[in-house]
Amino acid sequence: MNRTTSLKATALLLILLIISASALAQARNKSNGRTRTYTPQVRAYSDSAIIEGRLSSIEAGHLIIKTAQGPRVRLEMDDNTAILESGELVSFAAMAEIALSVADLRIADSVEIIVERAGNRQIARIITRTQGADAPVAKR
Repeated sequence: MNRTTSLKATALLLILLIISASALAQARNKSNGRTRTYTPQVRAYSDSAIIEGRLSSIEAGHLIIKTAQGPRVRLEMDDNTAILESGELVSFAAMAEIALSVADLRIADSVEIIVERAGNRQIARIITRTQGADAPVAKR
C-alpha cells in the first residue's frame, strides 16, 4: 500500500507541476490585462512611390513631371522603363505590342509613374499615360 500511495502522490505532484507551468506560461503572455498576439514587425521600407502629374519636359534619359501639388520632379529612365497607355489591357505576352516608346509621349500628357528610389536617384519604372495631350500618338 505504501508503494501505491507514493505513486499516487508522485502522479499528483507531477500534475500540479504541469498545471502551474501552464499557468505561468499564460501569465507571461498577458500584459496589462490583454492577451498578447502576433505583432507584425517592419522588416524593410519600400523604395517605390507613385507620382501623378503632367509631363513638362522630355530630355535624353530624363523626364520632368509637374505634380498636382506644384513641384517639378526629375526622373531618370533606363532600359527597364516601360511606357504604357492607360486603356490597354496589360499582359506580358502582348507587352511588345502595347508598349509605347519615349517618342509617343508629348509635353502636357497626364501620366502616372511608378518610381524606384536608388540612393539620390529616382528612376521611372512604369510610366502610364492616363490622358494624352492633343498631339497625335506616333505610329507603332
